[in-house]
Amino acid sequence: MSSNIPDRAKPWVSIIVASIIIAALLFATIRYFFFSSPDHETQKKASQPAKPPGRVHQYAAPDHSKQEEKKSIDAKDMSQAQELIPLFLKAYIPWDVKQQPNSNIEKSKEYMTESFYKKVSATQQRYTLDMKRRTVTNIELTPADIRQAVQWWDADIEVQQTDASGKVSTNYLLFVVKAKWENKAWKIDDVGVRTGEWSL
Repeated sequence: MSSNIPDRAKPWVSIIVASIIIAALLFATIRYFFFSSPDHETQKKASQPAKPPGRVHQYAAPDHSKQEEKKSIDAKDMSQAQELIPLFLKAYIPWDVKQQPNSNIEKSKEYMTESFYKKVSATQQRYTLDMKRRTVTNIELTPADIRQAVQWWDADIEVQQTDASGKVSTNYLLFVVKAKWENKAWKIDDVGVRTGEWSL
């Protein structure tokens, strides 16, 4: 068939065939994206019968014992969390390669909730090869979220680190600390590096 088409018309035939293919693809794309998606789903949902309501929530009277526990925390008790956090961090942050890897966890155990102690002691801590010692030189606390039974504090901790060659450098660790009111005392329930800030 191509031998019957004059040489001058062959490029035009190719252009026409390519145009038809492009138009068909364009039509299929427009129809798929603009005409079938939302309206089709809406019509499907409208044609389905409405489901009968499920289980209805029954109102329960509030537990007054929890409210009484919350009321028992006074301003003096609230400020004790601020005093507890530096004591905890001074025991938890420092380390020395001459000591056992989890010795800082054991030293700070008295400040932690039992669940947090179990979580932290289950993970094996490893020291770096280049740092030999870390000591806390300063702690600055800023309240992040203070509630009746849970407090979140931002802690900016200045530390001195000694490397393998004996060189001492100052660094800042940025943590968030969660204190929880438990058994009429504040305990540390979680510690983490503050996200969005470079700490090391």
